[in-house]
Amino acid sequence: MTGLAPPRLEKLRRPAHAAAAALAADHGAPGVYVSNALLDDEDGGGELHGLVDADGALRAVAWFGIRGNLVALGDAGDATEIWAAGLMQVTSPWRIALAPEPLITALAKRDPRPPIVRRTQVHYGCRRDGLLGLAPSAARARLAVRADADALCEAALDLNESDLHVPRERVHRAWLEKSVRRRMREGRTYVLGPIGRPTCKLDVGSRGRAGAVLEGVFTLPGERKKGLATALVVGVAGLLLRELDLVCLHVDAGNAAARAAYERAGMRTAGECGLLLREG
Repeated sequence: MTGLAPPRLEKLRRPAHAAAAALAADHGAPGVYVSNALLDDEDGGGELHGLVDADGALRAVAWFGIRGNLVALGDAGDATEIWAAGLMQVTSPWRIALAPEPLITALAKRDPRPPIVRRTQVHYGCRRDGLLGLAPSAARARLAVRADADALCEAALDLNESDLHVPRERVHRAWLEKSVRRRMREGRTYVLGPIGRPTCKLDVGSRGRAGAVLEGVFTLPGERKKGLATALVVGVAGLLLRELDLVCLHVDAGNAAARAAYERAGMRTAGECGLLLREG
């Protein structure tokens, strides 16, 4: 027994953000969401909590984004149960978590409802010198326009159903349409294919000084096995890497087809984490 008090979870105020940003930067691709929120107020800034040791050292951080996402970083070790118990008491709502596997297990244990999805995610990343075939793919990728909105809503519903096992009838259509149109207005959605009938899409979920995170890569079922996802990832990453040092994404560890597409694009594995999707 050391006699030290156990770590405590506390909301981190701005003076502690530098230490949190350093911890996030040490995690590379898995830390980009948190780094951008702290450095650039990306995604509205969100709310940051830290697991703090008795001596004031920051052991781990958890960021609650405004989209209902929770991203946790760090090794809580023997304080994982304390970390999980504290996070379940935070009032910021969250539905999907990306976190170290032990924390995901502890969070799931504390939720009386069975999770919708509980799995391992693999992070992929690429830097400026690592992407393949930039010029031709970049020429094909385009920003989504208003005429693409209906097709993008359908793609989002299909992706929710196939990747996260959320039936389309359970998705709030008005909220989905608002989200799709907001990302289009912000210049975050890229597609391949003719206007009004895109064949492949992705979103830039986070963008800032730490890099960019690609999300929601989806190819229409009838257009698969044509290399479209690889081409779109290459094209968009190539555009982003003109200004940023890192572009990354995360994918279900069991999705061999998607992982192969990203590896063909020149992306390389950059870590793993757990994913937990729970009832809203």
